[in-house]
Amino acid sequence: MRRRLLAAASLTALVSAPALAQEVQIDDTREEPVETATADDGSAANIVIGSTGRVQLTNATGPAVRVNSDNNLTVNSGALIQITDLDADGENVVLDGAVGIQVDPGVTGDINVGGSIRLDDSFVTPVSDTDEDMIDTDGDGVPDSPDTEPDGPFADDTNKTGLLIGAVDDNYAPVVGQAAVNGDVNLETTSGISVEGQDSYGLRVVSDLSGDINARGGIAVIGERSRGISIEGDVSGDIEVNRVNVTAPGGESVRIEGDVGGG
Repeated sequence: MRRRLLAAASLTALVSAPALAQEVQIDDTREEPVETATADDGSAANIVIGSTGRVQLTNATGPAVRVNSDNNLTVNSGALIQITDLDADGENVVLDGAVGIQVDPGVTGDINVGGSIRLDDSFVTPVSDTDEDMIDTDGDGVPDSPDTEPDGPFADDTNKTGLLIGAVDDNYAPVVGQAAVNGDVNLETTSGISVEGQDSYGLRVVSDLSGDINARGGIAVIGERSRGISIEGDVSGDIEVNRVNVTAPGGESVRIEGDVGGG
């Protein structure tokens, strides 16, 4: 009896196991967005961005990389995903809503990032030459001259996200009723997410997630009211956070709004 039960279980596992997915590796520089649904000459495939791989968008909001099928995404150490807010003439353009990596609602797949995600803002905070807000760096009672204190916002672009799990609407609010994402999100110790923008995010989860979040790498965000990590949906597994650095008046390093199953 026991032997028959084991055989039946093995057969069930074989029948229910998905077919082995195709894999596409990127070792060169891409200047157009890539997505899992069409990665293999129009067919779905896992994407691996190798250590020399680059996905670099200029004057485009992205997402630079999109997981929109049941596939995995791996960004190896040394790889770079970047969105730069400059046009062909090197002039600053507004890139509100830029996204480095987006994982669509309802997909199944693991996200493993060991490389870098950078959403730059070329805006330079001006420095005034008036006395009204000068600072006294050495504490001698005399304001610094010339003034070394930046005046104005930290960033110009808004609503940017390094890694977005789920979907947002035109007002950058979570889409109501969206399906959960199934899989783990792993930001390895070699990874780095850097975002410059007001009301922006390093890692933002707006859908429910059936899996773990391991944020072992570095996350740095600059901009008013921004967050390093924002968990707005429920997470069934564990959440681990390592290094988050946020320069954001009115912002937060880590905010968890949903339920966490693992702790």
